[in-house]
Amino acid sequence: MKKRLVTLAAGLIFTAPMGLQASGLSIYVPYTFEHSVDGTANTDSYYSGGTLYPSADYSNNYKLKSKVGDIGLAFSTNIGKDKLFGYSLALELKSPEPVVGSGSWTRYDMLHTLEFAAVRTELIHLWVGPRLNLATISYSSDNYTRNGIEVGAAAALGLNVNFGKYFAITSSLDYKMGWQVGTTENKVLNTSYSGTYNDVHTGATFRLGVAYKFGEEF
Repeated sequence: MKKRLVTLAAGLIFTAPMGLQASGLSIYVPYTFEHSVDGTANTDSYYSGGTLYPSADYSNNYKLKSKVGDIGLAFSTNIGKDKLFGYSLALELKSPEPVVGSGSWTRYDMLHTLEFAAVRTELIHLWVGPRLNLATISYSSDNYTRNGIEVGAAAALGLNVNFGKYFAITSSLDYKMGWQVGTTENKVLNTSYSGTYNDVHTGATFRLGVAYKFGEEF
């Protein structure tokens, strides 16, 4: 957990200019419900044991779910103000696990959210809006690795419960469709061969956190 916090803190240094405009900073836990990943992959031709194996295409379908330890940090311009528009910039570190099979996944996500507050009171701030998701993804197992990037779009619904000028409980739910591309490396006996993949990643994520507000007024 300490390593994850250090990694996210380093990312927030990069986004420090956003902090100058923010109303607050939140730390939260993202929980991704079972996500489906559907796509295709291909491998280059390779030699093994004196035999030439041709390039091949194959389907690339699997499911992922969250595990304990995922974490996120977010700057927000409107946590509980009596204003229609808000924007948030979030960084997440996640390590999803396969529903079937094994291997180690790591995701670094950057989320940009436009928030339109439908309900605004001193206690309740309910918003809806679009979310852009940018991510890097890596996976490794005993005989297979992959590295890629993802661009995703989501519809999001959020609820902030405000406690005065300094604290709030934040939550949101989104449903995302993401497009991934990247490279793979396979190992068969003493032979390694590479390839590429492209996937479509769909599913919902719930986020729950606590925000420290910088003296934000309703």
